[in-house]
Amino acid sequence: MILGMQGSRRRRALFWVLLGVLTLFRFWLNGRLVLTGDEAYHWEWSRHLAWGYYDHPPLVAYMIRACTLLAGHSLRAVRAGAVVFSAVSAILVYILAGQISGEEKSAYLAGYLALLLPLCTIGATITTTDTPHAFFWLLSVFCFYQALFTPGKGWWYAAGIALGLALMSKFFAFLLPLSLFAFLWLAPEQGYWLRRREPYLALGIALLIFSPFIYWNATHHWVTFGFNLVKRHKIPQLSLKYLGEFLGGQALALFPTILILFLYGLYVCLKRGLPDLIRDRLRRGVAPCRREQEQYLFLFCFTAPLWLIFAAVSLFQRVGLHWPFAGYFSGLVIIALLYRQSGGWYRKLLKIGIVGAIILDLAVYTLVLAPGLIPWDLRYPGRPEKINTGKLRELFGWEELGRRVARSFQELSARGPAFIFTGSYAFSSQVAFYTPGNPQVRLLGKGSVHGRNFQFWQDLAKLRGQNALLVSKDGKRPEQYFELFARVREEPPLQIRRDGRLVRTFRLFRCYDYRGG
Repeated sequence: MILGMQGSRRRRALFWVLLGVLTLFRFWLNGRLVLTGDEAYHWEWSRHLAWGYYDHPPLVAYMIRACTLLAGHSLRAVRAGAVVFSAVSAILVYILAGQISGEEKSAYLAGYLALLLPLCTIGATITTTDTPHAFFWLLSVFCFYQALFTPGKGWWYAAGIALGLALMSKFFAFLLPLSLFAFLWLAPEQGYWLRRREPYLALGIALLIFSPFIYWNATHHWVTFGFNLVKRHKIPQLSLKYLGEFLGGQALALFPTILILFLYGLYVCLKRGLPDLIRDRLRRGVAPCRREQEQYLFLFCFTAPLWLIFAAVSLFQRVGLHWPFAGYFSGLVIIALLYRQSGGWYRKLLKIGIVGAIILDLAVYTLVLAPGLIPWDLRYPGRPEKINTGKLRELFGWEELGRRVARSFQELSARGPAFIFTGSYAFSSQVAFYTPGNPQVRLLGKGSVHGRNFQFWQDLAKLRGQNALLVSKDGKRPEQYFELFARVREEPPLQIRRDGRLVRTFRLFRCYDYRGG
């Protein structure tokens, strides 16, 4: 007994030490990794606070704004929310697994997985809309579990707040109330909640928190709904290629053996939690059932829908690697729960998965800290223009570009009012972040289907007659913009070199007398 208690203390200490060390390391690392295009775009959101944006609900902007107000303008501040939410998520997974299993070993195992899996590592490194969404999704699931399986009505109201914040992060959170009511209908002994006010009050609180975003969309032609439901999607075409990409991407995000255990866990939850409960519901109405069955059903209802929906969508179009991210947290609880109940094959796959995940984590850190060690000619045949190691070149040159832009813009502004622009929402945001003084960088041209919130931040007609500094990357000469000006003069190119070799080239153009708008 004493030996068992000592082993438990060691595992507990190891979890908290690992959590602390990883959190500190991630804060340090996040100050060295350059800001991605989407991160810079969300940083721009934080400089233009609103109740909604063209692409998504606004919570990530408020998170970044709060962090930069507290910690100043820096890479670490922009990514502070990602590190903190990642650490707290691991703690919530640890607590939830312990509550459901009643075993500390399952709790530690779930917590370790939440710290070490590659997708969780990336989620703690890059700030996106998934950063607050995944955290508040998990917090909603945690609060719903407390409301259903522990005493105290206050958890319902906490769940409503968490759900509202999840909705203010990403539309995927609309699956959470559907999961809740599906569980309440399927679990006989929980069905009485459908006749109580608490679940509906929780939903009302969530909708109240979400209402400013609805108002913003109503006053902006419902642009966010139109973008997410229509504009960003192509005409569906049945293709197993996209399904293969989805499964392969998820295998990399988790590690292949962990993905196998995740899917096996969903099967076990369905098998143990659903048949008897449905039989009782159909044959006898409400009937006594084991708490364990309800717990398995609860985990299935809050884990499977998000993953299965995107698996189905991948039959017709490409699915983002990160889209199912939020649902994996409760999946890690399932994997940990089944550890003691399964045979040697299960434990072997799990150990392989943990070791493999650590190796993939080290590979991610290598990309960040020593990108020159990776060959730059590797490409994924399915999307060679998007997924290739040549993009590692984009890790270099931002500080040099920022200094050059600041100097050139100062010289141009000396001749009268002027502005800076690019043809990409991501590049405009990055230039603004890395240029001293953080000037507003405009976006001219059509751009991509994403990132069109610039239309609400700029009135190009007011810029007529001004001079402008055009910044271009990858050595491109964007002549489509030259006709918008009376005269254009190119500056000497900015060449970025590392270890004696040319890495990338930026081109800058001084443009006079803007005629567009």
